[in-house]
Amino acid sequence: MNLVLDLDKKLKNKELDALIDTFVKNLENYVPSDAALRISFDEKNESWKLMLKHSYGYLATESSGDKDLGLKKAFEKLLKKARKLKKVDLHFVSRGVEISEELKEFTLKKLPKIINFLHDPIDIKVILGKEGELDSCEIIATHAFGTLVSKEVGQVNVLEAITKAVEKLEKQARRSKKKSTLSKRHNNRKIAQPSVADFGDNTPKIVELSPNSLKPMNIEEALLELEESDRGFVIYIDMETECLSLLFKMDDGNLGIVKLRR
Repeated sequence: MNLVLDLDKKLKNKELDALIDTFVKNLENYVPSDAALRISFDEKNESWKLMLKHSYGYLATESSGDKDLGLKKAFEKLLKKARKLKKVDLHFVSRGVEISEELKEFTLKKLPKIINFLHDPIDIKVILGKEGELDSCEIIATHAFGTLVSKEVGQVNVLEAITKAVEKLEKQARRSKKKSTLSKRHNNRKIAQPSVADFGDNTPKIVELSPNSLKPMNIEEALLELEESDRGFVIYIDMETECLSLLFKMDDGNLGIVKLRR
């Protein structure tokens, strides 16, 4: 991993070097080998900023507070994100055009939109070329559930072709994940109405949470939202009944649903 320290000399010391070295060794277990990490400290706002660039995107964190404690917090945030990274092999292929670093950078910023909906292991091939006088971009994404292909041309330039190809493939990836999610739910789980017995004998702790802005959706969309959410529930407006609805995961692996009529 390439490490860049954008720090004032007065901040550097043996303790800081040891902390960074320990973190980098841990981080290397979760990120591609070509990753580059930039560490900087904003003295005005007294905050640490970490920027990790890897072969198919970026990760960034920021944390303020005591200098050593703030850096540890920023490290922990970045490590948490890195653990969620998917294993992706990315290849650029040129067919009669020069692929500059700027083009790669532009594409890398777009690809996370696709990767979020794919399943490990993932192999993505980006082919840049010409269709007559027009620039073209073809993206072939192979993952655990099959292969997705998108090819577009740009009327203006190659950046347009890349953008259009990514947007088209993102729609395919969304549909692919939705189908696999619904199939998994159908085969392994059933929708169950909650009962008092589901909560066990122990009195649960009450933790107040702020739900995301309520969205109108059907049950299939709610299932997909639940699959992608870090929380164990989704609150939404049922499109058919217009009821405020709560879809949640139960301890036995089933799903519970509560609908409150207006």
